[in-house]
Amino acid sequence: MVVDLNLKGGRIFIAGELHEGGLSIDEGKIVKVGKEKNLPESSQTLHLNGQIICPGFIDVHVHLRGGEEADKEDFESGLSAAAAGGVTTVLDMPNTNPPLSSLTILKRRILDASRSLYVNLGFYGLLNEKSLPHINDLKKFVKAFKAYLYSPNERIQIKYSELEEFYEKMTNSKIVVHAEDPFMINLLLQKKRLKDRKGTLLDVISSHPPEAEYEAVSRVLSLHIPKNTLHFAHISYWRSVNKIWRNGKRPTMEATPHHLFLSLKAIERFGSKAYCIPPLRRESDRIRLLTLFQAGFIDILASDHAPHTIEDKERFPPSPGFPGLETMVSLALHYVNRGILTLDRVVESLSSNPARIFKLGDRGAIKEGYVGDLTIIDLSREVKIDPSTFYSKSKFSPFEDMRVKGVPYATIVGGEIVMMEGEVYTDVKPGSIIRG
Repeated sequence: MVVDLNLKGGRIFIAGELHEGGLSIDEGKIVKVGKEKNLPESSQTLHLNGQIICPGFIDVHVHLRGGEEADKEDFESGLSAAAAGGVTTVLDMPNTNPPLSSLTILKRRILDASRSLYVNLGFYGLLNEKSLPHINDLKKFVKAFKAYLYSPNERIQIKYSELEEFYEKMTNSKIVVHAEDPFMINLLLQKKRLKDRKGTLLDVISSHPPEAEYEAVSRVLSLHIPKNTLHFAHISYWRSVNKIWRNGKRPTMEATPHHLFLSLKAIERFGSKAYCIPPLRRESDRIRLLTLFQAGFIDILASDHAPHTIEDKERFPPSPGFPGLETMVSLALHYVNRGILTLDRVVESLSSNPARIFKLGDRGAIKEGYVGDLTIIDLSREVKIDPSTFYSKSKFSPFEDMRVKGVPYATIVGGEIVMMEGEVYTDVKPGSIIRG
């Protein structure tokens, strides 16, 4: 038997431990994990030098734009950015232009993406009044539905009462919630006259207090929706985590690198380039959130990759968000090297937990019979984050010039090498569309 690819000379991360050995992939599946002398012959061999072979990393919170926002990002730039960042699967958010609220729009996005599948791609459907007639059609194709309790684009928002009402028509579909209370935020925006586009960036940030997130989390938890069908996106406040954990069959949740590793101090240096919603928090709140992530109380690490043009960021109020696909893994590994996170916690939050929570099939572990999606990491290499080199169209970052130790060395999707040492192979596109 001659297989497609053998990996030799690395260390394999399995069930929380590093093992010496190698593995074989054939026809997109892992067919052998064991000692190198026991591997079958292969038509291609990747010789490593002690790098660590991890199950493919999954980013469940990505905005790939495209459509009428292709100047910010498109599938070609966004999915190549994922490959460059060591990510093998992404889930794309539905606040696109036009919003992903019907099967027609979804099919158009699938067609647009089909030419750029460096990595695997799944979609979220938008949950609001406009998408309600299409829920049954969409749920066959999307991994979950996104509920925006607050958004700068009020047309995609959903009310608390609608969230409960719509769930009855969704038969156990996963709901991902952007949890910020719209009443509290809009009251503060009116008070600071930000609805009239007056004020400062700090006024905008203070209109999204941590209490708005806590209030939204509390109100969602009081709804008559099975808690284990809920997932809270980009949790930024430690009290929200505690509230979620006080439930029995609790919802799952994610945190972003910027909420874990940056605080409001980043605004002083980067201004609107560091603005996001939920916004960065005080240093004391950041430390408490990171402590909860360290201890495993937050299920997933997700980038909330949100590319914009510089013009978007310089206007007032600025568009929220910044690119994150090409920094997330390196930032997490940097904190592993600093002894703040464990490699087990990082792999769990980027691979096994996302695969389990979003039902991504035979992914999230290195096992014979599983999909040959792998992220190979180099914990010893040190680099400086340079946004000008991003594959993303968005060439800025609040982590600019930060020196990090630990990088994605190679990205393997379905047994094919799509990135090696920072270079994405533009002629290799083995990814697939992951359906509901």
